[in-house]
Amino acid sequence: MVRNIGAIIRTVLIYLLASTLWIVVTDYIVQVLPISFNVQEKIQTYKGLAFIGFSALMLYSLLNRELHRRETDFEEHLQEKEHLLEQVRAKNEELIDAYDRTIFGWSRVLEMRNREVKDHSRRVTEMTLRLSRKLGVPEEDMEQIRRGALLHDIGKMAIPDSIIMKEGDLTEDERAIVRRHPLFGFEMVSEIEFLRPAMDILLCHHEKWNGTGYPFGLAGEQIPLYARIFAVVDVWDALCADDRLYRNPDPPEVVAEYLNSQSGEHFDPKVVKAFLELLLEENGSKS
Repeated sequence: MVRNIGAIIRTVLIYLLASTLWIVVTDYIVQVLPISFNVQEKIQTYKGLAFIGFSALMLYSLLNRELHRRETDFEEHLQEKEHLLEQVRAKNEELIDAYDRTIFGWSRVLEMRNREVKDHSRRVTEMTLRLSRKLGVPEEDMEQIRRGALLHDIGKMAIPDSIIMKEGDLTEDERAIVRRHPLFGFEMVSEIEFLRPAMDILLCHHEKWNGTGYPFGLAGEQIPLYARIFAVVDVWDALCADDRLYRNPDPPEVVAEYLNSQSGEHFDPKVVKAFLELLLEENGSKS
């Protein structure tokens, strides 16, 4: 507002100065000319008309210059703002990249701690993304699905080594502790606002379609879609993977048959159907 008042005052003062000079100078010229009074009156009339035209041109020039200056200032402001926004975007991308590297590091630490699995998180993450695309999940959700898949078992870091690394069957109490790992994981990362959209997979990937899963006993479409998608992939990889220390992998056709048998019980039938179709498509493209 102060800048606007300054521009107005400056324009008015220039106009007053120029107008005053015009009147004083032209009146003096008329008076010193050796002409009759009648001619002087006509000259004064023409001088008044010329003054109107002169004033209009002067006002146009002053206002045009002021507007041009403001447009220039506004363009510079926009360029500066865009530059600042670009810097913010670059910093955000660096921050997101740092977060993602940290998430991947967490998943690797978990796999190093659990001798039974190797590259499990990477495999299930890639397959979950492919299945999600087949099911029509929006592309903008893929990053959160990827993060949720990588972090799905992060809660197991809170489980004692004596349980995680135990060979043989677990006791009922030990199983109860293991079944709490989705809640442990949620407690570990829920305060990180950046990761909240990825919580569905982390918290609900052990829920079952028929309501017998954990930790909440959710059923059907109460279970978040991305957790339902991930659950199928997670079980597939657990049964097919050849890097388990304490069990031999099952043939893919046997695991596919198992998934079919659990459709409507453990798994969402639509997700199972899409997953088996995806396997056929991918195996067909490789042959």
